[in-house]
Amino acid sequence: ELEEIEREKGVIVEEMNMYFDTPRDYLGGLYEQLLYGDQPLGWDIIGRKDTVRGATRETFLEYLDRWYQPTRLVVGVGGKFDPSLLATLEELVSEFPPGEMPGPDPVRLEANGGPHVVVHTKASDQAHVSLGVRSYPIVHQDRYALQLLSTVLGGGMSSRLFTEVRERRGLAYYVFGVNNSYTDAGSLFSQAGVDINRIDEAIETIVRELRRIAEEPVPDDELEKARNFAKGRFVLQLESPHGTIMYGLRREVLEGRATEPSEVLEGLNAVTVEDLQRVAQDVIGRNALNLAVIGPFEDAERFERLLA
Repeated sequence: ELEEIEREKGVIVEEMNMYFDTPRDYLGGLYEQLLYGDQPLGWDIIGRKDTVRGATRETFLEYLDRWYQPTRLVVGVGGKFDPSLLATLEELVSEFPPGEMPGPDPVRLEANGGPHVVVHTKASDQAHVSLGVRSYPIVHQDRYALQLLSTVLGGGMSSRLFTEVRERRGLAYYVFGVNNSYTDAGSLFSQAGVDINRIDEAIETIVRELRRIAEEPVPDDELEKARNFAKGRFVLQLESPHGTIMYGLRREVLEGRATEPSEVLEGLNAVTVEDLQRVAQDVIGRNALNLAVIGPFEDAERFERLLA
């Protein structure tokens, strides 16, 4: 009903206000705007206030008709169930009206020359930074080497970034490194909440760790520690039926097939020190640095000099 739609618009706009007022959450969207620009991958998922306020009942119906097609539907079942359930699901799915539509347009990536910086000025007692490089899409022959590279850099409390930025220098409360891949693009990056008076040192430290891992081979014992960490976290995610089904659905929807968990473990086991350095040189050594900053700053050139 129209009244219900209008009421919900107010709720969503307030959710936006909360999101924009929370730098740690808003930073991810700001960083992806820097990477991908004015196209769907660079837009905030939550939308803009003007599009939310301008939405009508027809907006929702058109969206459903466009994207919710049988060819895009995947049904997942996890846990113990009666085999007859599959026949029931097939019968229910067959009742959907036929229809096909092409997928979204692929992302357009501009030339990646020189460092890129965006600053969102906000009065605060802590600065939030996201610093990284372009990487690989989800389906890539070096996906597991890239995963372990991000683990060495910023996965857990024994990672290089946590040790160097927080434990040794006391520059941040939280700091992590992660690789975030989509179907046709990706980024390896670090995010941290840092002292506004020592932000330059924090950025320089993160840059130094990125360059070090591209220039120097990771020791065997450090790779094994990262491998065990990544495998353990993956196995823990699959301990519940919900975790298992979400793993399968993500793989099926984004990659076209739900690989067995054993294949993931085999892929992680196969990564060598040489693989890690080759991927680090390709991803970090070849690509320009990208930096998003939220805090009481206005001068982007100041930060560009730190990345040069």
